[in-house]
Amino acid sequence: MRSVPSDGATTGEVMFRGNTLMSGYLNDPHGTRDVFRGGWYRTRDMGVRLPSGDIQI
Repeated sequence: MRSVPSDGATTGEVMFRGNTLMSGYLNDPHGTRDVFRGGWYRTRDMGVRLPSGDIQI
């Protein structure tokens, strides 16, 4: 649960949070708990943050 540097090399999980995300999986409370741990939507995608601030998956 730490941010990675914007160096284009350090790999981390892509995670989002905000009011425009889904509120959960329909009829799947276990799945919803899993992907929204700690209030963040955990995509399970790996990526790097580029010096420009973009994310490369």
